[in-house]
Amino acid sequence: MKNLIILIVLVVLGFGAYQLLGGKSSANIERLDYIPGDTVLMSAQLEPVDMKAYLASLGMQPSQYGELVTMLEKSLESESDATSKFALTLVTGLMSALSTPDDIETKIGVKNQLRSLFFMNGIAPVMHWELKDEARFLAFFSEAQQASNIAYSDEVVDGQSYVRYVLDETEQLDLLVRAADGWGVIAIHSPKLGDAHLRTTMAFEKQSKPLVGSDVYNKLTNEYEMSKEAFGFISSKQLGLMFTSLDGNSLAIDLNTLAGEEFQQEFEMFREPACKADISMLSALWPGVFMDSNIDLLAEDGVKIDGKVLIPTNSKVTIDALKALRGFIPNFVKDSTSIMSVGLGVDVAELSGSVSSMFNAVANLPLSCEPILALQKELKQNNPTGAFAMAGIANGFFGAAAAVNEFEFDMSGGQEMAVDAIVSFSAENIGSLYGSLQTFVPFLASQPLPAKGEELSLNEVVPMLDQFGLEVKAQANQEHLVIYSGAKGKVQAESVLAESVEANGLQAITIDYGQFFTQLLPIMQMSGQAIPPELETMMETDMVLSAETNITDKGITIESSVVVK
Repeated sequence: MKNLIILIVLVVLGFGAYQLLGGKSSANIERLDYIPGDTVLMSAQLEPVDMKAYLASLGMQPSQYGELVTMLEKSLESESDATSKFALTLVTGLMSALSTPDDIETKIGVKNQLRSLFFMNGIAPVMHWELKDEARFLAFFSEAQQASNIAYSDEVVDGQSYVRYVLDETEQLDLLVRAADGWGVIAIHSPKLGDAHLRTTMAFEKQSKPLVGSDVYNKLTNEYEMSKEAFGFISSKQLGLMFTSLDGNSLAIDLNTLAGEEFQQEFEMFREPACKADISMLSALWPGVFMDSNIDLLAEDGVKIDGKVLIPTNSKVTIDALKALRGFIPNFVKDSTSIMSVGLGVDVAELSGSVSSMFNAVANLPLSCEPILALQKELKQNNPTGAFAMAGIANGFFGAAAAVNEFEFDMSGGQEMAVDAIVSFSAENIGSLYGSLQTFVPFLASQPLPAKGEELSLNEVVPMLDQFGLEVKAQANQEHLVIYSGAKGKVQAESVLAESVEANGLQAITIDYGQFFTQLLPIMQMSGQAIPPELETMMETDMVLSAETNITDKGITIESSVVVK
């Protein structure tokens, strides 16, 4: 339980801060000098964001944390372990501060115009927060200490002070807290790591080889064209060095210092020359995960959060195979005004060949490291290519998409409903694809496609639709078959029919929670049942979420956007 609670603190105080504190660029990157160039993972927010406006735009309210706060409070009441109680008190205090944006400065001392860092200094996780009130920041932790009675001590290094909270005396694991020069520094540390490590961890000294100027930073900002505004990464190279060396990077050195003989024995096989070479090759092929974000505060208390995740690869075979898989996603998904829209783009004609290319590339990698060879051997025995043999019946298929624009159901016991929606299918030759499907689906055998320009009523084909009060139409041309109902669905259908099929993506989705709950509320009210409090809170959400997956020359990209109105 203790270790789990400590982990929760790290996630909430560290990575959670990065997720909440997006923003715009800053020429001042001096704070990055405290991040080592060989860090395994990091995130940085270099330009301050107005936290009051930002959190308020997200609708942060105490009621949203009701169940979580109740759970934390119950855990605090029953928790006897001082470390767990200390951690729970910190998390509860942070939740309280985030739920009342106007009081964030007075509750935890951080600046309303906030900048932050989160990174690993070797094995030590470190957070930097820009402060408004250094005394209040230190008091936030002191109050948690008093509530838990955890052991602590005031420490001084070269005339500079910090506080040490003892998380585990046996394992010599501490939470260190410092406030100086307008910044708060929080770290999990061990005295076993030594004074030099302590100095860089707590920002008493800058790194001798900082992040800026390192290969990974140059790749992120130049080759990968990620934003310098708010960014982060996980480095495969540094993770690999942890396995293959005792001193190849600061993480390996720290693990060797803390675990010693156990660490040396655990990964001994990976330090053989063959494994060093293989892991180095694999980490070069797949350098890691890189991300950036940007936040714009909109008029009338709204906010738009854009983010991108890049999984780069230097495997040309993989890039070519994934690019070949891309299919067509219509504009009504990418530029959606619907309640929900989703699109899947895939060139089925390339499916078997692309999977086969990627499988063969992995299966035939020139490996010599025994543990990795064993995985490769197991992979060879499970060739997935055969699973796509039946895909031949859908050759020419290039994508499918759907959207729901409006819906209404009769909750009085009748069967009538009203739905405004569309489903579309795209292919190089929709008639040829449809003909293949008719061979395998008897129901379709007697039903020809609508002629170009013809609007076919599916109620004549499926009389059951009349029982539900639905009027469903279909149209087709050389490349598309669209099935739709309602005025908006018809406009979307005509838009799809005017588009040319081209490879423009793998997947896209948009969900408008505001529209969804607006449509859902009258249906629930007609049911006569009380709306649960949790759902009532959710119904206040007016948010549009969208995400799109694509393949570029650099690798796999996932771009997302969240608009809170």
